[in-house]
Amino acid sequence: MIADAAWLADVADDLVEFETLVEDHALAVCRLWDRRGVHTAETVPERFRAELVGKPRTSQRALVALLAHHRTVYGGGGNRSGKTYGIKSAFVALALGSDHPDARAFWRSNDIDPDAFPAGPANADFNDGEVWIVAKSSAASIEYHRSAVEVMLPAGSYRWNNRDGKGMATLRVECPGYNYPAIIRFKSDDQGRDRHQGQKCRGIWQDEEGQELVWDECNSRLVDSNGWHVMTNTPVAGITWVEGRLVAKTAEHAEADCVVYHIHSIDNPHLDAEGLAKLGKGNDAMREAKLFGRAVSRDGLVWDFDPRIHVVPRFAIPEDWLRFRTIDFGTRNPFACLWFTRSTSAIYLDDGRTIPDGSIVVYREHYQAERTLKHHAARIHELEGWEYDAELELWTPGPDAERIELSWADPEDAQQLLALVHDHDIDAAKALKAVSAGCDLVAEYLEVDETGAPRLFFFDDLRHTLREVPAYAWVNGSSKTDQPNRPKKKDDHTCDCVRYGVMGIHRY
Repeated sequence: MIADAAWLADVADDLVEFETLVEDHALAVCRLWDRRGVHTAETVPERFRAELVGKPRTSQRALVALLAHHRTVYGGGGNRSGKTYGIKSAFVALALGSDHPDARAFWRSNDIDPDAFPAGPANADFNDGEVWIVAKSSAASIEYHRSAVEVMLPAGSYRWNNRDGKGMATLRVECPGYNYPAIIRFKSDDQGRDRHQGQKCRGIWQDEEGQELVWDECNSRLVDSNGWHVMTNTPVAGITWVEGRLVAKTAEHAEADCVVYHIHSIDNPHLDAEGLAKLGKGNDAMREAKLFGRAVSRDGLVWDFDPRIHVVPRFAIPEDWLRFRTIDFGTRNPFACLWFTRSTSAIYLDDGRTIPDGSIVVYREHYQAERTLKHHAARIHELEGWEYDAELELWTPGPDAERIELSWADPEDAQQLLALVHDHDIDAAKALKAVSAGCDLVAEYLEVDETGAPRLFFFDDLRHTLREVPAYAWVNGSSKTDQPNRPKKKDDHTCDCVRYGVMGIHRY
């Protein structure tokens, strides 16, 4: 068919109208990419097939859609995965209010319910609070956020304060039907905690991880409004406080309500093969972070610990497996006690993994500060199934009491060790204290064999152990070559117990 001049003119008019719409109402026409189904050999470059074929594909839209049902969201993503643009669009819509025509069009065009979000401009004086966008630095805020947000807004609807300057910038946006503006403030982590005090907020988005204190201060701004708190992050720094509090939730003050979604660069339809190849360069840790948004051990850590490999759901321990105990004394510092078992047969878990014969499993912890040795001894007896006779003031083994094959304790506190044995009826020998040798042996047990299984596992409810062990680091974050015998003496109480246990059981 040969197009006539009139038809071509109509098409040209439509294109001009669409280009004008995109230019003046970019948010309204924003479509987030959405991959469905699972990866096949055709969707994955050959070098990633073994890892990804058969696994679900990820979606920029699915990450943003979490905001309709959850108030605390962590979006881990690779570079160029689209996580930043997706959340940025959502936060502009959140600031404008769900009844703003551009915001409503954005939510609807991405199959997200607009009414899951508040109506009216985000404004602390007239509504439920401002919207903040927090970058890693002022330079990053200027380069990546301010101009990108500006182009999403209707032309002539906004005015700036300090758009190109260091420190905080403020954007005021006029919204149809309201006599007060939406307020979007641009802050940065390098301003410190004090600069994140002030007004209540409807939502705060922190792009890339920064200081934990800044996260906490931002969280305080959301209490009155029950607002949204979101972090997007490519975890190139490895396992940090973010992993413990928001992702794996092993930290003492983990945020149980935080919903986690990982978005993969490999799924982004706008990323070509050349860009993907560049992101795939570097060591395994960088590849995991830059392509898949997953945190792995960083340089300077004592052990290569991966919760996906070394942490397993609790299971019933067979009766013929031997059990062991280790203790690290503490009064002002925490007193730590860990229980271990050594497998005498293979166990097959529901998730398809195997606990091989001869493996060590850490299955219980006691961790508490500012208590007496008597208190800790009573708790150990209780956990091991002993019974207390109040009249005789005596602990005796109950009918189902555990049989502890051997126990080891910190040899440096001889007085506490003697009291534990003679006054509290808890047998314990002096642990082997060789720090470097102990760290090396634990590292060997954490290594995976040709089947992908290590020889050291941890139950997934060991809150304190799973906070300390992944972060156990050499002094000054240096490599083992530089500081062969000096892990940091901070938050290491369960780490000492792990060393005592692995060395003791290995020699046994």
